[in-house]
Amino acid sequence: MLRFIIGFALIGFAVAVLVGVLVSGASMPPIKQLMTTVYCQPGETIVQQSSRMYGNTYNITFACQTAQETRRDVTGPVTMSLIGVFVTLLFLGITFIISGAKGMVRRRIQSALGSTGGFGQPFSNASRTVITLDGRTVQPTDLTSRLKQLEEARSAGLITEDEFARLRQEILDSLA
Repeated sequence: MLRFIIGFALIGFAVAVLVGVLVSGASMPPIKQLMTTVYCQPGETIVQQSSRMYGNTYNITFACQTAQETRRDVTGPVTMSLIGVFVTLLFLGITFIISGAKGMVRRRIQSALGSTGGFGQPFSNASRTVITLDGRTVQPTDLTSRLKQLEEARSAGLITEDEFARLRQEILDSLA
């Protein structure tokens, strides 16, 4: 659920950044300072001009301006950066939403099946399944957990390959 909420928050933030910069970006001191640092040369500051064209269409331009009021157009780089930030935040938001939705579906399926498996575990009803080997019954989780612990001990360098092979065989022999 948290990933779901984070995803919507990221998408909302992406829209807020885009709208904020386009509406009043160069007039907001923190954004103006950041844009001046990124796009302008020393001695220049960023300025934003908006003009209305053809009904409801607005033309927004960004320029770096010197103290003598000479301007250098930086609309292209600013636009590309805005698009990059917007698309990145949008993509991350969508990714979080999909991940959150998958997690919610996974939890519902697990609760419907009565599974006690953790995150990323295959769905099973291990608490009710019993394997019979040569007249003996064994819970799969017991065997699986013992073999996993043994594998982890080998991977951590706590036991040698020979010890691993011998202990693995002892576990398997205990089932017979």
